[in-house]
Amino acid sequence: YYSHCLDLFDFLGKFSKVQLSETLVQIALICDKLGESLQSLEYVDESLKIIPNIPSIILFKSGLFATMSRFDEAQKYMIKYKYLIG
Repeated sequence: YYSHCLDLFDFLGKFSKVQLSETLVQIALICDKLGESLQSLEYVDESLKIIPNIPSIILFKSGLFATMSRFDEAQKYMIKYKYLIG
């Protein structure tokens, strides 16, 4: 369903940044649930290119790095998350 939405966004060229970012995050969540952490990380990165510094997505990215045993990167994004939320 979400992949179809991405195709429609590309085809129609009419979407808001928020819609596209949210769709990418939903796909990232599904990939993570399926155990596809690297693919999930790719979708998270695409989402953050569109709208950077969304605390909840930064936190999710930190968790992805932690599940992949990339703890230095996980800590980096956890610090960024704490900075963003004050």
